[in-house]
Amino acid sequence: MNITVLGSGAFAKGIINILSNNKDNHIKIWTHDEDYAKKANKQGKITLKDKMYLNLDNISITSNLEEALNGSKIIFILVSSNYYGDLITELKEFNLKNKAIFIGTKGMIGIKPYFLSDYTKKSLKVSNISFFAGPNLADDLLNNSPCIITLASKKKKEYLSLKKIFPSFIKLEYISYINIVELCSILKNIYAIGAGIFYAKYPYSSTLVSYTTLASKELAKILYNKYAFEEIELYGGILGDFFLTNTMKESRNFNFGLKRCESVKDSLEYAKKNTVEGYNNLGNILNYIGRYKSYIIINTLYDIIYKNKDVKALYNLIIED
Repeated sequence: MNITVLGSGAFAKGIINILSNNKDNHIKIWTHDEDYAKKANKQGKITLKDKMYLNLDNISITSNLEEALNGSKIIFILVSSNYYGDLITELKEFNLKNKAIFIGTKGMIGIKPYFLSDYTKKSLKVSNISFFAGPNLADDLLNNSPCIITLASKKKKEYLSLKKIFPSFIKLEYISYINIVELCSILKNIYAIGAGIFYAKYPYSSTLVSYTTLASKELAKILYNKYAFEEIELYGGILGDFFLTNTMKESRNFNFGLKRCESVKDSLEYAKKNTVEGYNNLGNILNYIGRYKSYIIINTLYDIIYKNKDVKALYNLIIED
């Protein structure tokens, strides 16, 4: 199976690594960095992390988008949310109607259509769009750690397609509610900022899990208010992703929250150097879900991040009745 992966960041490399386990797959990587592609081809390998490498046996890499797309029936979009719009603009030049497109980028467009899946459908004039999320970390995927991937798609045949190309240690959970999975994936990064803020003052597991429990309840409230959605069992993988992101120290969103407690300047500098999805999407998400008073954590985080409200306001959500 010819597969194209658009992107060469940490998560893209994790997906490339697990796809390479199936020797029937040929993975074509597209990167905007021409020098990176030339170096990888010259060395015959790509660097995954530190001294971890992946030989270009059933993998090829190019900075030419047409070359990357040619002959592939499956496309993974795994670029940073900061570059998503630019990539979609480039993809408009190609006919992708007969290709299955799987989006792994987490983010939101500031205007309608808000979700990346809807924006991609409208921009590329295609319908074969799916969205997938964790719980999994890039480092874990690089080490072939068994994990769950939640796939959201209107057509179950896309789920079956992924089952064929992923190794058996990747368990797929199928859900037909694409926007719900996208919304959860955006919100988990926003709530992770709050987790970092809490951990800066209370570096204890009990406090962190207490905050995450309250955040998960607010998430459920948002899903019900927006979609009247209560089928908790259907998004078990997404709930796992939510708890993982809110309790892992490797999260950029978590670290942004930590740095916000050091100084506003430090947090903004960190956001300039790193993709912090929660920070980038906090304003957009409130435009979509509405700023209801019952969304206490989201509203408080917005006031802290964008209005420089004291971080104590977040601590008080647990400390005070």
